[in-house]
Amino acid sequence: MGDTYAIAGLERKRAEIVREIAGAEDRLAYLRTSLVHIDATIALFDPEREPPGGDPILKRAQSGYFADGELPRIDMELMRDNQGRSAIELTEIIMVQRGIPTTDRTARYLIRKKVAGAVRKVRKRLAG
Repeated sequence: MGDTYAIAGLERKRAEIVREIAGAEDRLAYLRTSLVHIDATIALFDPEREPPGGDPILKRAQSGYFADGELPRIDMELMRDNQGRSAIELTEIIMVQRGIPTTDRTARYLIRKKVAGAVRKVRKRLAG
């Protein structure tokens, strides 16, 4: 009897998920229709051409902290000004400069990954 509130909450959550699934299915149907229209338009220009297959073009996830290409640019400037620092130290400097809490483990991980990649590229370029 005391579980009625829990059950009601779970039923509301279930209904919410069902609505999200329906919305996702609608979006998928729209995308499939768009794909058919694009293939038909390609066929108008070149009737003998087969629709391209292969891998989809993937969009990179954005962190939300930096604009496109901004982090590598900041990283390069810091590397020039702070030679010999590790990617972890550079990450800390960037986070402090941008006002990103250094206790945010997810942000630290994502930024450090990108900084480490930039450091590797620079070292490889200097070595070769």
